[in-house]
Amino acid sequence: MMMISVGSDILEIARVERLQKKGRVERIFTEEERRQSEGKASRLAGDFSVKEAVAKALGTGIRGFSLLDIEVLRDELGKPYVKLYGNALKLFKARRGQALEVSISNTKSLVIASAVILGKEAGGQMDALCETKRYFLSIPKRNPLSHKGSYGTVGIIAGKKGMAGAAFFSALAAYRAGAGLVHLVSDEENRSVLQTMVPEAILSDVRELKVEELLQKSEIILFGPGIGTGEDRERLLLKLLNELRNFPPAFLILDADALNVIAESSLLDEALCKAAEYCPIILTPHLKEFSRLCHCSLEEILKNKEELGRKYAAKHRCILILKSHDTMVFTPFSEDTGKETVPGKEDNFWEGKGFFHNREASPSLSKGGSGDAFAGLLAGLLAVLKERYPEIDKHELAFQAACLSVLIQVRGGKLAAEAEGEHAVLARDLPHYFALAMEEFIEKDDGKDDR
Repeated sequence: MMMISVGSDILEIARVERLQKKGRVERIFTEEERRQSEGKASRLAGDFSVKEAVAKALGTGIRGFSLLDIEVLRDELGKPYVKLYGNALKLFKARRGQALEVSISNTKSLVIASAVILGKEAGGQMDALCETKRYFLSIPKRNPLSHKGSYGTVGIIAGKKGMAGAAFFSALAAYRAGAGLVHLVSDEENRSVLQTMVPEAILSDVRELKVEELLQKSEIILFGPGIGTGEDRERLLLKLLNELRNFPPAFLILDADALNVIAESSLLDEALCKAAEYCPIILTPHLKEFSRLCHCSLEEILKNKEELGRKYAAKHRCILILKSHDTMVFTPFSEDTGKETVPGKEDNFWEGKGFFHNREASPSLSKGGSGDAFAGLLAGLLAVLKERYPEIDKHELAFQAACLSVLIQVRGGKLAAEAEGEHAVLARDLPHYFALAMEEFIEKDDGKDDR
């Protein structure tokens, strides 16, 4: 076991005596704590001090949970130990705590308490995670000289009427991942819900969208979560792809319904291939969506997904994230070495390694809305990496972001399962745990800032 965090507290016993006189102890101490104290103020003061020490070790203080969620008890030898409940227990699990040790000392007038959260030593799963991270860029710390414009604008086109959740999950995840601004384009009927749930976002009605303006103002575009299908959506996506020639963003992500309309339109499929010449495009299908794109059965996809993924990425000159319990990421040339050249161009469109297979899984992610949150995570992560690594080729940066987002998604799903319960995780929970998982990938502090 290794120490994860510590907390300590000092308290005047007289403070608890005053609480006893005012009859307020029931708000602070559980029935069992009151019974074990036998009414002694010094004993209750020790318990109170332990609660404060534990709250500090959790890193929050008494925020988001009650003092009653921390129960201080004694074993047969009088040694104090703690039981956690509710949100205090969730925070403990989110910090990957395995044990909680506490101690109390006192004088006639003061009590002093300490709390130590212990966890497993690095090894096993974490060693595998560290080994994988060696091959990818570090996520940078926040630039101390930055402002909201430093991390760009993510333009998200998401959420038809009745699908405000998809827009919310993707926008919140983009912000949680570090995007400076999010311009959310959705059906007007979703406005009141979205303004309440994600007031940080700039909202626009999709029916009034001017594609050229959105492209000029947004470094990263995400099109698709819950946006719906049909002729109007096909026309909108076609216009977006065609306008990349004139107003290319840094990156374009196509997710969910964007993929569904492409699967139904040869015109859009052709436009996608052409649009890849102007900016890196990332597609994020799950297996069923990919079967539609490939016009083959799900059984055939399951049998030949690596081969089909390579072929699709090469043909469409895009980065493909094929989501599954063992997600694969492909580039236009998904081999160990080699080059793929755009016809009619002298420069190489892609050069270098281009395949990543993540074998870690998190079953807690298998719920509606998880894909929308993942797409937002990817968009926000691109904004952060773009700010830190402007010298890196955009296609390489897009591949790095795609792989990192997959690692972060799975790690975040596991953190969420530890805190919420594997069956209980909801899409609305994921942006928070994705952000916690990102912390594990942040570059080490070497005391320098070479930006």
